[in-house]
Amino acid sequence: MKGLKGMVRSRTSNINRARLGLLLAPICLLGASCRHTTSSSEAVPAPLPSAMVARAAGEGITAATLGEAARRSQASPQGVLDSMIVARLMGAAARDGMLDRGRYRTVRRAVLSRVMLERIGQQARANGPPRDDELAEMTAARWVKLDRPSAVRTAHVLVRIEQPQQKSAARLLAEKIRMAVAGLRDEQTFLERARSVPSGKLQVVAESLPPVTADGRTFSLDAQGRPDSPGPSFDPAFAKAANALEHVGDQSDLVRTKFGWHVILLAQRYEAHRVPAEQRRELLAEPVYSRRAARAVERLLDRARSTRPISVRRSAMTETGRIGADR
Repeated sequence: MKGLKGMVRSRTSNINRARLGLLLAPICLLGASCRHTTSSSEAVPAPLPSAMVARAAGEGITAATLGEAARRSQASPQGVLDSMIVARLMGAAARDGMLDRGRYRTVRRAVLSRVMLERIGQQARANGPPRDDELAEMTAARWVKLDRPSAVRTAHVLVRIEQPQQKSAARLLAEKIRMAVAGLRDEQTFLERARSVPSGKLQVVAESLPPVTADGRTFSLDAQGRPDSPGPSFDPAFAKAANALEHVGDQSDLVRTKFGWHVILLAQRYEAHRVPAEQRRELLAEPVYSRRAARAVERLLDRARSTRPISVRRSAMTETGRIGADR
């Protein structure tokens, strides 16, 4: 019995303050007076008596009572404790007139849902630190801050090829622009000079672009000009040619992509930034726990949907749309 008591006490020593407030939250949301909850301004409750493992709604739960209930139900002590707490909370709410018949089922469902979600969160943490596959998945979504290869920011001029018969004319115009901007190392001067070349019926785009890695990934910059968040992917041929430029102010030869012909100017280079794996494992622990819990909830919902399929009558939307129409 001492072992049972110690195990449960370590997880519920302040149940009437922390868990009680959490479990009664749905009742409060329905407008009832929550005199059993505590606020941060109230005094911390007195320690539980030595024979007691939890107190809910003013009722104590002893280790002996919990142990006997766990043996009878053949369930885990923590699961039994959760059920006993819910029962006491619901009983107190009913006695205080907080639950009428119309609200009882809704509130009970909400309280049980809170308990279930709390236990799912605890299990997500109990499954240990992020595994390698979880670490890789989360890192891929946050690669800009955690695992960024070197990248370059560029300005470019593009002569678009919108129809097959424009290929030769587009190349000739792109060559003319390349000669006009040759030797220019300033970004704005490069763009202005490119725009000044007559384009005739061809479409020319001259613009600055976000940073791009050699494999085509891009990222945005924050207000301070620091790498911030992932962006859309660029054409592989463009990304490769841009990253092949060595020094700020260097220009490329003509580069062909699926969009047309480019001339690229290197405006800024960003060095690689890679956070070590063990440091990432620590930084990403909380997001991993949240994702584990969210996926566990989805599995429960999928199971519920498969056993209790939802059907909607065809006339339901029409009937719903009529609500309030006659007022």
